[in-house]
Amino acid sequence: MSVSQGARVRRGYVDTALGQTHYREAGSGEPIVLFHRTPSSSACFSRVLPLLGQRFWAIAPDNPGFGMSDPLTGPPGPTMEPYVAAAVDFLDAKGIERATLVGHSTGSAIVTHLAASHPDRVERLVIAGYTGCATDQEVDELFAVLKTGMSPTWGQPVTLDGTGAFLDEYPLTPLRNVIGRFDDPDHFVMEMISHLQGLPNYEWPFQAVLAFPGPVAVYPDIKCPVLFINAQSGMGYTFGKRAHERFPGSHYTEIEGTSEYPMQNPSAFADVITRFVDTDAA
Repeated sequence: MSVSQGARVRRGYVDTALGQTHYREAGSGEPIVLFHRTPSSSACFSRVLPLLGQRFWAIAPDNPGFGMSDPLTGPPGPTMEPYVAAAVDFLDAKGIERATLVGHSTGSAIVTHLAASHPDRVERLVIAGYTGCATDQEVDELFAVLKTGMSPTWGQPVTLDGTGAFLDEYPLTPLRNVIGRFDDPDHFVMEMISHLQGLPNYEWPFQAVLAFPGPVAVYPDIKCPVLFINAQSGMGYTFGKRAHERFPGSHYTEIEGTSEYPMQNPSAFADVITRFVDTDAA
């Protein structure tokens, strides 16, 4: 199934407690809401939305401070609650009472906490590219992987200036995650723009995702069907597998590619979600 065969993607804004939230959407009907990783934007689902939009109302907001959405009013500290509250505000603004939620990496932490604290809003939960940790040792392990695969200063703030001199330092932080990583020029440009848009406070979500009690701690509070999607290759494989094993009764599948599979392999990503919805609805 090619993207050209899919539903047309629309863009828009809604007003929320933080200001304006930008989103992309396609299709109509049963809602599936997708939350992106850090430091990307809803653009990372731009090839998935047309495919899901053939069957569903697929909608992806820019998380606060990323893409074209207004930021949080300050650092979130050791809690996901500001991001969860923003996600609930977005659902309210779009008139979505209950939906299947899909989270990619940071987005997975958002939807996991949302499903635990607002079970009436979540029909099903899809956790993709998960980075949640259960112990301090696992946090250290995760950062060791990030620093080896990306940058020794990953997750550290960048000091901006008015001349662009900070760009000499920037390749040592999130931009290191983009340069030389993609063979697909469209994907490269999209991620380059998204990383630049999220640069001012790109480290904030990491403070929340890696805080304790983390997403793993709220698993017992989640009552809806859960699917874990994991890439067959890439540095996040172990974390995705471990997360599923910690959630009794959850479903699990692997997709060919790295953690960039929403763009690398959108048909498989959309098909897995569609099968999960259809199986649960049967």
